[in-house]
Amino acid sequence: MAYGGVSDAQAAFDRLISPRATQRSTVQDVGGGIRVTSVFDPFGNIFGIIGNPAFHASRGMMASRRIV
Repeated sequence: MAYGGVSDAQAAFDRLISPRATQRSTVQDVGGGIRVTSVFDPFGNIFGIIGNPAFHASRGMMASRRIV
């Protein structure tokens, strides 16, 4: 499963859930303020979201690939 890093997993989940995606799992806190969830895209592929409050899309590898 591919994961996209975001600063707010719930907000990203809410933006993706409809009409582009359907829920696979609820947003879950896995400790340290990090939250994860996953959705099915329109083709049935699974896409994961990992929210880390320390994540900044303007830095690092995800800067040019911001997903939400």
